[in-house]
Amino acid sequence: MNNESYYKVGGPLSEKDRSYVKRQADNDIINLVKKGEHCYILNSNQTGKTSLLQHTSKKLQEEFACIITRAISF
Repeated sequence: MNNESYYKVGGPLSEKDRSYVKRQADNDIINLVKKGEHCYILNSNQTGKTSLLQHTSKKLQEEFACIITRAISF
């Protein structure tokens, strides 16, 4: 049994966090990138954008050599 907490308060969930809930957006982004499309993750604060980015990037890096991301704040 893992002694680490299942819950995390504040900040993104890493690819190792067991509490991450895979969404349809995970599959959508991966499939679009595989087709050569650019993807944008746009939403309000504290909605899981960074967690989504980290999880999909990890998955894509397993198949491709390099993934480039860019964060833009307004």
